[in-house]
Order: sequence, then C-alpha cells, then structure tokens
Amino acid sequence: MGKTMTIIAFDDDVRCLNANLNDPLARIARDYGLTAPIAPPVSDAPLAPGINLYPHEMTLTADGHAKLDQHWRANPIAKQLWLTEAETFGLFLSFWRDFYGSAIDGMDVKDHREAVCKIALYKVHLAEIAGDTREVRRLKAARTKMQKEFDQQRADERQLNAGIRRSLSPKRAKRDARLAFKEKYQPQRELLRRQYRRETVH
Repeated sequence: MGKTMTIIAFDDDVRCLNANLNDPLARIARDYGLTAPIAPPVSDAPLAPGINLYPHEMTLTADGHAKLDQHWRANPIAKQLWLTEAETFGLFLSFWRDFYGSAIDGMDVKDHREAVCKIALYKVHLAEIAGDTREVRRLKAARTKMQKEFDQQRADERQLNAGIRRSLSPKRAKRDARLAFKEKYQPQRELLRRQYRRETVH
C-alpha cells in the first residue's frame, strides 16, 4: 500500500525529476519508491518570498517511505534546521540534482549548498510568522555558519581548479579538481554520496 504525502520542494527540482523519471540515474525515485510523477504545486504562491519552494503531493511505496523516514532522522542538515520529513525530501531532491545534473542530458546543474541556504531562509520565515524570536536567532546563526563553510569550500574549489588547470589538460584538470575537492570534503558529503552517487558516475 502506497503512502501519499505532501512534500516541500523547489519547483524546478520537481520538474527536473519528473522530466527524467525513467532515466537510470533518477535513483531518488527508485530509492524511495516513487510510483508516479510528483504532482504540480498545490498552491499558487511560494511558501516564502523570493524562494521557489512549493507544496507538492507524491506517492511512495511503503518500503520507500520507511527508507525516507530513516534517512530523514539521520540527516545532519535536517537535524540542524529542524526540517520535517516533507522538507527533507525536498532537500534530498536538490542533492540528487547536484550529483546527477551534469550526467543527465538537458538538466541544469544545481549547487545543493545554495538550496540548503534557501531552505534555511524559508525556515527563518516560518519562525518569524510564528513569532518565535528565539528560533529565528538560532536559524539565522545556523545559516550564517553554513554559509561561511560553503564559501570556504567554494574558495578551496576555485584554488584547486586554478592550480590543476596550470599543469594538466582541461579535461583531466576538471576531473582531478572534482575528485580532490570531494576527497577533502568527504566527511561532510559522505551521507549524500552513499545515498545518491554511483561509482560509475564521474
């Protein structure tokens, strides 16, 4: 018996998954037992100003929902931002697009770090509406900390790319820079790698 639930996700991520649902790399759909394309937004307006997060309905298999529940409870970003299960699926969808965007024809690559910061802003917006000033301060501090970490990652990535480009061919430089960056930040990305990255995708 399937589980129908309302998720909170970026509308462009939903459209990307639906357009590539039968692609072998649409692993997130099979991991969580998505039985049909995710439905269009159930509201006309985004859930937070300037952030294209919308509620969507989807149906998962019972086993797929159990796996999502397990991954939600274990995800460190979900814990840090106090994300619901519905919000965490939207986060995972952005992670999937980050890892597989360059490997699927016609799909734009998305940096999951930007998605994390936008979701943090969305949570700040909800806390402000609720009048929870303490939670607003906590979320803003968490977002600032993550933003600094992400900015450092990007700076390191640019430095690695520049150094390798000076000594290697463009194709090999791109590959080696990506591998060096992922190796350096493996502790932060290991959970995502284990869930969404196959060894055959480079």
